[in-house]
Amino acid sequence: MKYEWIKELSFSDYFPPDYMEMIEIVGIDKFLIMLERFGKTNFYFSLTSIEQMQKAYIIKNKDIPASKLARKLDASERTVFRTLNGDKVTDNLNLFESE
Repeated sequence: MKYEWIKELSFSDYFPPDYMEMIEIVGIDKFLIMLERFGKTNFYFSLTSIEQMQKAYIIKNKDIPASKLARKLDASERTVFRTLNGDKVTDNLNLFESE
């Protein structure tokens, strides 16, 4: 591993708090693998796929009360209802079109 030598230092003196939090979660070995693969790149956790999975879960479990689904998914009841109603959102721009 390219960064194995880092484990021989008191790396907590060098890494910023965000890195240290990741090390606490995944461990130093996995963190160094991620650093080797993704170093020098911006890393962003998009929630788009999580939101898509939430919708799929809501649809799959539509018989569960909306309040329970919302709590379980850390979502609003409105999100549950909008998903079950097919995400029908009024397009207000059409209100001003002339015929």
